[in-house]
Amino acid sequence: MTVLYLAWQDGKSRAWFPVGRLVRREAAPVRYEFEYIRGAKQAKLSAGFSEIPGFPEMGRRYESPALFSTFRNRAMNPRRPDRPEYLRHLGLDGDERDEVSELSVSGGRIRSDNFEMFPEIAPDADGRFASRFMLHGLRHTNPDSIRRSESLKAGDPLVLSLELNNPFTGYAVSVKTHDHYTLGWLPHYLVDCLHRDGAWLVADAEARVERVNPDAPLSHRALASFSGRLRDGVNPMAELEQYQPIAASE
Repeated sequence: MTVLYLAWQDGKSRAWFPVGRLVRREAAPVRYEFEYIRGAKQAKLSAGFSEIPGFPEMGRRYESPALFSTFRNRAMNPRRPDRPEYLRHLGLDGDERDEVSELSVSGGRIRSDNFEMFPEIAPDADGRFASRFMLHGLRHTNPDSIRRSESLKAGDPLVLSLELNNPFTGYAVSVKTHDHYTLGWLPHYLVDCLHRDGAWLVADAEARVERVNPDAPLSHRALASFSGRLRDGVNPMAELEQYQPIAASE
């Protein structure tokens, strides 16, 4: 089973809300499910979020034998001749070149709306987890940092630094080189899930460069990874209220 979440950003406050969950069930025949989660109700009450066309009812589970068009349209057309190169930029090999794997790394961002997709944080029996993502925010840094990104190499360690007064999110985690150039920020979903009450839930945290794409746009310049070990018994997306499905009776 593969699980991706859908987040929506309020254009006014720039706050992010997790609003839905997409599941691909692998057992033959493969099938897909989508349902709203309670973050959608929070987004509706506080920021005017509206149901997505094609999924008009909260509290209902939608099922399909094929990937819903809402999500398929966020992946690159498989007939485009540049898709193999694009997937290499995402660090996807031959076994991961399906649309759901693509969306788990690319985020499925399009210019016409404020949605982004991200993978479930799923710790193993020892509490360990790993996440890959395109480095967020390089274009919002400065020319020196952008030039520094041109010399990155796969395997380079990255330094994480907590920001308590980020002008857009309040708190954030910046990603820097060992020589202190800011390259961007951890994705909002990692910060929201792994930081509570002023403290990190992660031990043995490690971030590094996985792949560098020098000819790609800044949004795809570097693929990064973040991994660590959660405290015993902690499973953020199974515990946090905003990630729970909306019941039909709500």
